[in-house]
Amino acid sequence: MWEQYVLYSITSLGFVEQSFDALVDGITEVGWAARGGGLTGSFVAAFAQSSVGDTSPNVQGAFCLDTGLPCEVSSSTCNGRNEMCHGRGPAWPDDTASTAAIAALQADKAQQLWAAPGSEVSGPIDFRHTYVNMSDVVVRASRWTRAGATCAPAMGFSFAAGTTDGPGAFDFTQGDTTGNPFWNLVRDLLSPPSPQQQACHAPKPILLNTGYIKQPYPWQPDVTEVSVMRLGNFVIVGVPGEFTTMAGRRMRAAVAATIGDAWGAGLTVVLSGLSGTYSSYVATWEEYQVQRYEGASTLYGPHTLDAYMQTVLELVQAMLSGQPVTSSVVPPDLLSQQIGLLGPVVMDAVPRGAAFGDVVLAPLPAYSAGQLAQAVVRSGCPRNNLRRGGTFLAVQVRWGGTFLAVQVRRGGTFLAVQVRRGGTFLAVQVLGPGGGWSDVAGDDDWATHLHWGRHWKLSTQSFAIVRWQIPADTPEGEYRLVHYGDAKTLPWATPQPFQGSSSSFTVTRNASLLRRLLAAAAPSGDPHAAAELQRDALCQFVDSTLSQRLHEDVVAGAGNSSWARVPEFQRLQRLQQAAVLQRLGCSAQ
Repeated sequence: MWEQYVLYSITSLGFVEQSFDALVDGITEVGWAARGGGLTGSFVAAFAQSSVGDTSPNVQGAFCLDTGLPCEVSSSTCNGRNEMCHGRGPAWPDDTASTAAIAALQADKAQQLWAAPGSEVSGPIDFRHTYVNMSDVVVRASRWTRAGATCAPAMGFSFAAGTTDGPGAFDFTQGDTTGNPFWNLVRDLLSPPSPQQQACHAPKPILLNTGYIKQPYPWQPDVTEVSVMRLGNFVIVGVPGEFTTMAGRRMRAAVAATIGDAWGAGLTVVLSGLSGTYSSYVATWEEYQVQRYEGASTLYGPHTLDAYMQTVLELVQAMLSGQPVTSSVVPPDLLSQQIGLLGPVVMDAVPRGAAFGDVVLAPLPAYSAGQLAQAVVRSGCPRNNLRRGGTFLAVQVRWGGTFLAVQVRRGGTFLAVQVRRGGTFLAVQVLGPGGGWSDVAGDDDWATHLHWGRHWKLSTQSFAIVRWQIPADTPEGEYRLVHYGDAKTLPWATPQPFQGSSSSFTVTRNASLLRRLLAAAAPSGDPHAAAELQRDALCQFVDSTLSQRLHEDVVAGAGNSSWARVPEFQRLQRLQQAAVLQRLGCSAQ
């Protein structure tokens, strides 16, 4: 997703996980079958980060947004400006589709690995863990490391340039090894780096001397942690940062060579990045000299990777000799010092005569699979209830009066779902054979979106747009959109839950309409009747397509001004639709 995408969303790896879990559990479709097929999943796959600090899903390369030409390679700029240089994903300019495409590639590879012959992991289980003061490590020369020392944390100028996945601002560029007098002045107002600090970090020009900024608490850690875990001949190295691809290769090679054949044949070493704490990026010595984004974001100077490798190899040697490891340092506990700059929710309100959960704009009466269904509901601030501790998604389908639940994934973030207990911000529901409504999608589903907002910043009135991009495999039936929320009606009141349900609408398959068109076009004994049938089918298709498009225009138009103008926008919609149908010789359906 581009940085302009402001919705909480599952990542491409989250999408892969959903697909792969369904595959292993024997659910052959990610769509309806995975959500409501009545199968209870028992397999959970984890897709963890490794050494991907310098990889990108923007596989088409980086191009200038203004000219469309490739960016200047060494600095990732367009006419000297980094803001205009942006990477393109496989489905550019649709970043959501690009995310799905990247996820599909990873899911395909995961399925190939799962289906391929493998060897059983067996043998002893062991681990070593240690904290390390990365601001003060003396690195010894070895086959794997250069002699040197680490520094207190600092960020370089090219850090502020960002990357082609998300460019920075102002006049920063990647590959900057000289700095800028103006930004040096700004830096010195926060914390001027000493000559020793600058020499330690060279050739990085220091933009933020973070190791010496301690208010309101340390900006970046001095003490980090590393670990080595053994499961037979499978070894996981836990590192607290984003290692570049080459940094990861060197770490794995050093660990494998140190172990040798001590733990049996077929040794596999993997890196688990972002483990324990976060210490920004870790580049190789050579990458550090170039000072692109990753090198400028390597906190502890050019010997950062060497220090991590030396510490990890000491843990491996301790495991090989059966010796325990103790930490001489521990990180500070800063929980009691945390501050928050986001104030509490003051209150929520609705217009006189209205209620929370009222549907301001209902969906259309009918959609085809593949179209976008949406409704607008009067809402309260989502921060009234962050809904932690539930499941991300619970799918409920009613067959013969029995509810079967598939809990796909558990967790605890902003999008956590507690089904029927106020734990999801939205749900897509289908009318089951027994007449009751059952959930088929929640707010973690790839096909759903929840847009919450106010028409002006200080307003107490808010709205939620519930959107469902109807999957192609959705069965025909009757559906509705539901929004769950909490509203705080007075500054001192406890937020109370509410629910808003749209009117129902039908979903049909595109194939159904296509069959009707083909049938209408088929030869008939009455040519005039066949022509009439063909014209009627075409008019219905145009009417449905216009309704979908103009309904989206109503949501966009009223969303940018006021929901009180919905009737006005709908009247204009009907006039536009009638005019188009009249030009085609059709009557409004």
